[in-house]
Amino acid sequence: MYDFPPNRVFADTPWPTLLMHGVLVAICIAGFCRVLRQRAVPRKQPHLLWSLLAIAAVLMLIREFFAVERLRPAVIGYSWFGILCGVIGAVRANAATSKGVKSDSLPGSVGCVVILGLMLLVFLPVVQGVRQRPSSQQHQCRANMNHLTLGMLNYRAVSGTLPSASGLRMEDGMTSPPLSWRVAILPQIDETQLFNEYSTSQAWDSAANARLQFQRPDHYVCPAADFYADGDPNEPLLTSYIVPTGDGTIFGDPSGPALSLDEITDGTSNTVMVVEACGTDIVWTEPRDLDVTKTPLGVNLPGSHPGRSDGLLSSYHATGAHVGMADGSVPFISEHIDPQVLKKLTTANAADGPVEDW
Repeated sequence: MYDFPPNRVFADTPWPTLLMHGVLVAICIAGFCRVLRQRAVPRKQPHLLWSLLAIAAVLMLIREFFAVERLRPAVIGYSWFGILCGVIGAVRANAATSKGVKSDSLPGSVGCVVILGLMLLVFLPVVQGVRQRPSSQQHQCRANMNHLTLGMLNYRAVSGTLPSASGLRMEDGMTSPPLSWRVAILPQIDETQLFNEYSTSQAWDSAANARLQFQRPDHYVCPAADFYADGDPNEPLLTSYIVPTGDGTIFGDPSGPALSLDEITDGTSNTVMVVEACGTDIVWTEPRDLDVTKTPLGVNLPGSHPGRSDGLLSSYHATGAHVGMADGSVPFISEHIDPQVLKKLTTANAADGPVEDW
C-alpha cells in the first residue's frame, strides 16, 4: 500500500533519504563547531545587526519556499538548528565587539544562511512546482467546492431537480449516453461555451468529446495537484471532486434521478453532496463517481497504487478534506473522523440515526 498524499520528499528506498539527512546533519555540526571555535582580532564595528538581519532572511526563506505541509517537520527542525547557530554567533560577536575586538564569528553567525542555502538546493527540485502557500491552496480548493455545490443548487433552480450523477438523458425520444454531473452543471459554473461543445448524443470518450478532456475547468481541480500529481500523464484530465453514490445517498443509483432536497430527512446541513477525492483516477468528463457501499469510508486512506487513495475522501491538504453539503456549506472533515459518522453524513435518510458532532 502507498500513503496518500504521496510523499514527495522521501524516496521509496531509504538510501537517498539517509544520504540527504547525513549531509544536512554534517553541515549543521560543522556550522555549530565553527561558531564555538572562534577567534578574536582587532575590530570596532559590531556585527549583531547583520546577524539578526540574516536570521530574519532565513525566516522569510522558510516561509516562502518551505510552506508545504508534508515538508514542515524536517525543514523546521534543521532551520531552527541553523538559527540557533546564528543567535549564538551573534551574541558572541557582540560580546567581542564590546571589548574592542572583532570576533571572526561572522561566518558562524550567518552559518544558518549557508545551511538553509544548501537545504534549498536539496529541496528546491521537490517544491519548485509550488506557487502558492498551503493556506492559499486550501482556501482556493474550498472556493472550488463552494462553486460546485452552488452550481448544483443553481441547476436545481433551473431544472427543478438536482443533476443525476451519470443518468441517462432522454433526447428526441431516444436514450442518450450517460452524462456526468460535472458536464451537466457547466452552464451553472460559467462554462456554457464548453457545455455547448460537448455532444450529449455521443459517449464521453468518443472522438468528439475526448478532445474536451484537456479543457478541464479550473473549478474541477485542487490547486495543489500541480505539486503532488506532478509526473502523472493523466493529471491534466482528472477531477479532484466527485459525488457519493450508492444506497442511501443523494444520488443513489448513478443512472437514476437524484433525491429532491425535501427527501433529505437528515437535513441538508448534515448530508454530503460533493466530496474532495484527489486520489481517484476519474477523468472530469467521465460519468463515474464513488459508491459508498463499495468504497472504504475514510479520509486519505492508503492506496494500492502510487498517488492513489482507496478511500472515499482524499485530499492534498494536511489533516483532512473538504466536503460540500446539500445546504451549500463547505466544511473541512478531519482525517480522524469516525467511519460510522462519515457513513451517516453520506446518507440522506434519518433512519440511520442522528449525526454526531464531527
